[in-house]
Amino acid sequence: METLGRARDDFVIMAGDWNTVLDNTLDKMGGSPAHANRKTQDIINNIISDYGMSDVFRLTHDNERIFTHFNKKCNTASRLDFFLINDTLINFPVCSSDISHGFRSDHSYVSLIIQGTSITPGKGYWKLNNSHLLQDEFKSDIRDIISDTMNSSFDSYRGVWDTIKFKVKDYAIRFGKKLNKIRREEKSSIESEIERIKRIPDFMTDSRLRKQYFDNEIKLNSLIDQEVKGIITRSRIQWVEEGERSTKYFYGLEKSNGKKKSINKLINHNSEILYDQNEISNHVVEFYQALYRSTNPTNHFDYCRDLNTSSINWVSVFNNLYTLTNNYKLI
Repeated sequence: METLGRARDDFVIMAGDWNTVLDNTLDKMGGSPAHANRKTQDIINNIISDYGMSDVFRLTHDNERIFTHFNKKCNTASRLDFFLINDTLINFPVCSSDISHGFRSDHSYVSLIIQGTSITPGKGYWKLNNSHLLQDEFKSDIRDIISDTMNSSFDSYRGVWDTIKFKVKDYAIRFGKKLNKIRREEKSSIESEIERIKRIPDFMTDSRLRKQYFDNEIKLNSLIDQEVKGIITRSRIQWVEEGERSTKYFYGLEKSNGKKKSINKLINHNSEILYDQNEISNHVVEFYQALYRSTNPTNHFDYCRDLNTSSINWVSVFNNLYTLTNNYKLI
């Protein structure tokens, strides 16, 4: 802290498991009236006063009693994890901290939000979520799509195959959105129930409420585990051992991969450098519209025109693909 003194213009943000609380009344429940680690408590309070720091959670949540650590054995709860930030940051348009459920940890997550500039990502490439193939409803509907398409009239294999791909993609997107909505609503409901219980005074001393709290944590962990598996796959990690990496690592890696795919600047046909994301997006759209606009497009698939489309059983092809895919680990 001496190195980052008042002579510099740095914004200091400190965070972690401090192993103590700042307010024995608001940040602690159960056990002795005062936290045992009083030495660390005094050190942190001195840092706050000497260097102009603030407990952003307490400033934005007034006298709410919300905790980050629960001791099942001693039936105690404490807010041991929090952010300390420069007082200057408090004046930013958006500056808040919150506490959410901790995944595979006896501590809850703490988050800090400060307003800044960001790049809004586009839709990107679509990829089939292989875990849909484990859903009977999805498999049944895909078979129906293939059968219905094959009953239509087409001049070539290309027309059949392109139509099937388009319909499968469209259905898979709608199916994924519906499934995600159901999971989000279930997750939100469980999180709300956990927060409701946490706000009940001395809930750790009530055996019924305590059981409800930990049962909901188990359900929430199961849902988060499904999300993490998808994140690990999208972050392109080939081999993962249980517990080898933290969940935060894969969240960060997925975001890092997303940033690498973003276009931060682009040179247009006038040799001008574009930095604004809207200008870059519009230029890309106009470029490819002009590139592929033609009154007489060339057909690169004429060699498929004379093939006999009636000789292929597309439902059988799909079943074989599913059987092959099912030999691998699906997520």
